[in-house]
Amino acid sequence: MAQCKAPEQPIPIPATSMADLKIQSPDARPASRPSMQDLNGTWVLETHLSSNIPLLLKLQKIPFLIRHAITSSPVHLILTQYTETNAKGQNQTHLDLVQRTAGSLTLPVIQDKRVLDWIEREHEDFVFGKVLTRSVFVRGNVSDKGVAKPDFEVKVHVKDGQEVIERFLRGEIDVDGSETGEFLVEGEVGNGVDEERKGLWVHTLEINEKSAWTAETVWGFEMVKGERYLTSRVVVVNGKGKYQLGRMVFRFLSREV
Repeated sequence: MAQCKAPEQPIPIPATSMADLKIQSPDARPASRPSMQDLNGTWVLETHLSSNIPLLLKLQKIPFLIRHAITSSPVHLILTQYTETNAKGQNQTHLDLVQRTAGSLTLPVIQDKRVLDWIEREHEDFVFGKVLTRSVFVRGNVSDKGVAKPDFEVKVHVKDGQEVIERFLRGEIDVDGSETGEFLVEGEVGNGVDEERKGLWVHTLEINEKSAWTAETVWGFEMVKGERYLTSRVVVVNGKGKYQLGRMVFRFLSREV
């Protein structure tokens, strides 16, 4: 089972405050395209562009009927991103996720409230059961080739395939091992002191102790077939060390939720 280690200090990223969300209608939100600092809105899972979703769910011991419902019905992801001040007076970025399926095999709504501070929290839902979660913003380092990739410590470890997992999560290769177009480098947060660290991604870790699996994910934007999409690159590892790579591709629908 993957072990969690304390990361770097969470990155403070300006985002919409909860107070602003309460007084603004959806139409009043910024009209600019979504970014990692502003993911607010409704997204739809593009299953025909995604990879290995059924295999990921199977390794997580999700029953067949639920796997079938997720892969055969439209899946909408509603994201609400905002900042709140914690008890220490520090700003924290929150990312609330609501997942809905439509069609003949409708599943219960999944709600997941994340805080991007890498503190472990417990979450439970109908599909994935009781899970320990961590989430945090990560920046990127620029390579000698001038390419920025998310810079973080991969938490899952396998005996065979570790390099493949790490390259996949950083956007270097696709699920089949072929070279990919890599993540788009967006959301530069340089402050004049750390100018070499560019880009912005969300790194998450989920551990289900009962079903003995760990899922590690990197969220970012990629160009897929010539269009910009929000993607989540996922690796699932079970208790026996077997792993599966997968990528979910989300198309932005609207700011309305």
